[in-house]
Amino acid sequence: MSNLAGIEPKERNLKWAVWYLMIKAACRKMALQEPDPVEVYEELETESTVFIEKIRTILRMPPDQYLLVGFDEVGVLDDVADFFDLKNRLGRVRPYNDFFGIVRELCELPHFFPIVVGKSEGLNVEKYVTSVSRVLLKFIPLAPLDQASIEEHLEKSTFDNAPVSSFLCHHGFPIKDLSELLLEYTGGVPGMLVRAIGIILEYADSKPRGSLTREIVESILNDPVNARECVFPYLPCLEGLSDERKATMKKLILSCLYCIQFRFHDTLTESGLDSAYVFDLATDFGFYRRECSKAGEGEMYQIWIPKLLASFLETEFSNDTLSRILFRTIHAQPFHFFYESSGRALEGLMATKFYLSLALRHHQNSLLSTLSQLSSVWSRMELEVPAGSAAFHVMPSIHFQKASKEQGRSSRKRTTFGPNEWERIVNEELPYNKIHIPIHATFNGPDILFKLRGHTGDETLLVGIACKGRWSSRGIGWDDISDEIGKFLIPVSDQVLSKNPKMNSMLIILSTKLAYNVAAELNGSSRCYTSEKMLPQGIDIPEKCEVVILCERDVETFLGKSILQGLRKAFTLTDIPSSTAIQNNRLKEMLLSLDQTSIKEL
Repeated sequence: MSNLAGIEPKERNLKWAVWYLMIKAACRKMALQEPDPVEVYEELETESTVFIEKIRTILRMPPDQYLLVGFDEVGVLDDVADFFDLKNRLGRVRPYNDFFGIVRELCELPHFFPIVVGKSEGLNVEKYVTSVSRVLLKFIPLAPLDQASIEEHLEKSTFDNAPVSSFLCHHGFPIKDLSELLLEYTGGVPGMLVRAIGIILEYADSKPRGSLTREIVESILNDPVNARECVFPYLPCLEGLSDERKATMKKLILSCLYCIQFRFHDTLTESGLDSAYVFDLATDFGFYRRECSKAGEGEMYQIWIPKLLASFLETEFSNDTLSRILFRTIHAQPFHFFYESSGRALEGLMATKFYLSLALRHHQNSLLSTLSQLSSVWSRMELEVPAGSAAFHVMPSIHFQKASKEQGRSSRKRTTFGPNEWERIVNEELPYNKIHIPIHATFNGPDILFKLRGHTGDETLLVGIACKGRWSSRGIGWDDISDEIGKFLIPVSDQVLSKNPKMNSMLIILSTKLAYNVAAELNGSSRCYTSEKMLPQGIDIPEKCEVVILCERDVETFLGKSILQGLRKAFTLTDIPSSTAIQNNRLKEMLLSLDQTSIKEL
C-alpha cells in the first residue's frame, strides 16, 4: 500500500488506496489491464454499491454470490500516516479506525465478506464495525502450531498414499515423539515444519520401513545442510543485519533463555527506526511466540527460538562471541524447558556470567579473583571450563509430573528432585564443566549447579549457587542461609562426599540484599566459612564443605549496580517478571555487561 504510485491531484487518501487495490486485484484475476489510478480516484464520490457492482462485473459474479475479499499485511498502516490524507482525531492519526470505517461501509452491502490479516498493535481497534448487525468482527491471533496440531498434521497429510504418521512412526517411535521433536526444532512455524517433515520423509523413503528413531531424526535435523534448507525462507531478514537489529535480536535471545514474559503491547526497542512490538519482532525473526497466560493476568507470551534457527544462526554469528554462545545454549535446552520452567532472569544471568568468567582467565574477573582469595580449594584447583560448551543447561534430572486423580487417590505432584537423590544427580546427571539450572525452582537444592575438575590431580569441586530471586524487604538472614546449607551441603556430604575422598563442595550465597545482622557480620567484605570456622548463631558446616557469602558490593560489581537495582524492583511482587517489569533499558544493560565479559574471543 505504501508503494502505490502518486496520483493527481496530489492529495491521496486511504479510501482511494483500498478501492484501487480491490479493483486492481480483480483485474489481475481476470487477466485484464490494471485500472487507472486517476479513474479510481474520480469514482470515490460514487456510492459504494456502484463500486462493488463494478468489481462484480469485472469478476463476472452474479449479485447473489458472496464476494470474499482478503486484506493481507494491513500492518503496513503503521507506516502510512505521512503518506495518506488520514483523519485526525484530537491530534492523533488513527489509520486503523479509518481503514475499518471503509470496511464497515462495504459490510453494509449484501453478500460481502471481508477477512483482514495483519500483525500490529493497531489491530486492537474499537470494534465499532459490529454496529452492522450482520457483521461479526473476530480477532484471531495467528500463531505457530502446537504439539497437538502437529500430530493432526502428520495424521492427515499423506505420503505415497498413506498418512505421514504411519510412514514415519512405529511402535518404537510413536507419533508423540516425532511431534515433540518437530516442535522442538521448528517451533511449530509452518514453513519450517513442512520443510523439516519433507527432509525426514526423503531420508525415510530410502531406508527400510520402521527404521526411524529419535536419535536418527535428531541427527537429520542437526545436519547443517538440512538446517539451512529448513530456515531458507527466513534468511533474507536474518542475513546482513545492522548492528541495531543484532542488538535487538540479542534481547529476544535473553528473553527466550531467561523466560521473560511479555504482553501484546510491550516494546523491546528504543524509539526510532527499529522501534517495534515484541510480538511483531518475534515474527519478523522467525521465532516462536508461545502463549502462557494465566487466569486474571491477561495475554502473556514467551519467546522460543526454534533449534533449527538457533543452530543456523550460531554459524552466521560466528564473529560475535556472545551471540554464538547464546544460540548454542538455546540449542542445548531440552524440549520441556520452554514449556515448564518459570522465571530465570537472575539465575540465567548469573549462569551466563559464570560461564563467561570461568572460560576466561581468572584474573580478569573480580568475583573469581575474590573466590580464589577466599577459598583455598578454589585457588588450589585453578578451576575453569572449556570454551566450547553452552552457557548453561537445564538439568535433565529435574522432571515434572502433573497431579492426577486415579480411583479416588491423588498422586503426588513432583516438580524437583528429592532430597535423597544427590548421589545419582552428581554421578549421572551432572557432567563436568556444564553449568546447570533446575527446570523448576527447587526446595531441595541451589538454583545453579556445576561440577568442576582441577588441572592437577583428580580433585572435584561441586558448586551450588543460591540466588534469591524474590527479595523480602529485610533481606536474606541467617535462617535462610542455614536452610540453604541444610538442603544442599548436609545431604551432599552424607550421600556423596563421604564416598568420594577427593571431592569438595561449595555453596555460594548470592542475594541483592542481606539482612542487617548478616551485613554487619560481613562488614562490607565477602566471607568464606568452613567446618573449622563456624557460622554465627551456631550454624555448622560439614567437613570438606565451604560456604561463601557474597557481600552486596561484590554482587553489584559482578552483575552491575543498575542491573541489580532493576532486577530487585522487577522481582518485588512476582517470581516471573514480564518484560515490562524488567524494562528494555535493563535488558540492554545486561547485554552490554555480557558483551564486555565476552569481548575476548573464547
